[in-house]
Amino acid sequence: AQVLIEQALAKVCAEALDAAVVAGSGASGQPLGLATLSGIDTRTGSTFTHAMAHAMEKVAEGYGASDSIAWLAGVDAAEDFRTRERAAGSGFIAEAGTMLGRPLVVSRSMGAATALCMPWSQFHLASWNALEVQADPMTYFSTGRVILRVIWSVDFAVERPGAVAYASAVS
Repeated sequence: AQVLIEQALAKVCAEALDAAVVAGSGASGQPLGLATLSGIDTRTGSTFTHAMAHAMEKVAEGYGASDSIAWLAGVDAAEDFRTRERAAGSGFIAEAGTMLGRPLVVSRSMGAATALCMPWSQFHLASWNALEVQADPMTYFSTGRVILRVIWSVDFAVERPGAVAYASAVS
């Protein structure tokens, strides 16, 4: 049972970190997410085209770390990329887990209709402590429930926010 609880806690913590990295509010102990950083390239992706993908990639390429550039997309945006042709009869914007020859990662932590392109070597994650789990078996003792509180002090930094290209309302 302990292994199952530890695995469930690890999964919840990873999902919370993913969500904060992408769209954290910067309030109540949450980091400011990539989509809300000051100085990033933002665009509305309505009727997202192959040319728009190239424009986003160009933003990320302008900072010299092209070997680490990758795409992160919400579920609906990724579906659009896999079903939208670059040009009639020339293949799709995204194929075989790549977009413009770069890795495409699909995440439920991204907004459904959003996409992000950046050089990930410029993303740095810091952790100030190991995952701390505190159990409170007393509050709900009569019902047999235990409260678990999980504390993990993390933050991240992006060397050059201008290398981040973010598209919302991708359709």
